[in-house]
Amino acid sequence: MNLARKKARQMVFAMCCLNPGTTIVWTCHSMDAMRDTMAIFDEISLDLSLFIEKLSRAHGEERLIFINGSRIYFGARERGFGRGMSPDVLVLDQADVMSERTERDMVILGAYGLTIRL
Repeated sequence: MNLARKKARQMVFAMCCLNPGTTIVWTCHSMDAMRDTMAIFDEISLDLSLFIEKLSRAHGEERLIFINGSRIYFGARERGFGRGMSPDVLVLDQADVMSERTERDMVILGAYGLTIRL
């Protein structure tokens, strides 16, 4: 397991719990990677269900909603996910496989807050 990814997941979850109304966009390169990440957050949310209002796995609506109003949106960059959003935190999982165009799109998106590259 990639320790950086594990720590990032823990940090993102803690940020959402401790900072009401936080919006996080977690992008992966592919749908497969996004589904894997979503499954891990699903497991985490079972252990910490006290903080979770809803976990949505509906196609195009993948998100984790906290009782304090924080949200984590999940999506794949290969499908254009993330454009037009203005999150507090942008997570670029698999950042090493971004095309130049995608990187430009994501840099603009990340200009609004903290950007984490994994």
